[in-house]
Amino acid sequence: MTRIGRSLLAGALLSLVTVLPATAAQADPTLCLRGHVADGAWQAWTCEAGTSWASAGAEGAELDAVQFKATGTGGSTCVTGRVEGEGQLPAVCTADGQVGTLGAYKKLGSIGIGNSAHRTCARGYSTDAGWQSSQCAEGGYTVQIVAGAYKALGVVTANLS
Repeated sequence: MTRIGRSLLAGALLSLVTVLPATAAQADPTLCLRGHVADGAWQAWTCEAGTSWASAGAEGAELDAVQFKATGTGGSTCVTGRVEGEGQLPAVCTADGQVGTLGAYKKLGSIGIGNSAHRTCARGYSTDAGWQSSQCAEGGYTVQIVAGAYKALGVVTANLS
């Protein structure tokens, strides 16, 4: 191989080495949620995309369980909550790509959600209080959404950034 050929080959390999990791590092984290409402069934999964948020539940309903799954975070996602008649539940934590379930098929009065590596934002809706303003927590912390004393959340929405 000529000197020019070796230089071109080396340059092409160097380009591949520098481009591939940069592309892989640009993957955005994704959070998916689905809810189980009282006297209902599991809803379809919704996932955040761009500026949209993942959501679980329905306005006018009482949320009694939540399933969650995150991908592309490089960390773990944890969800905790307060359930009618049982109090605060221990956190359920999952690695990327795994599904976690929180709830006991009783009213969820609060939900906390967080990711170890990414900022998490969430907001909730209850029939008595309406939509709450969104709250955010940095990576490693949990943002807590509360329906109010003896109330049930109807909807929870969240995203990772």
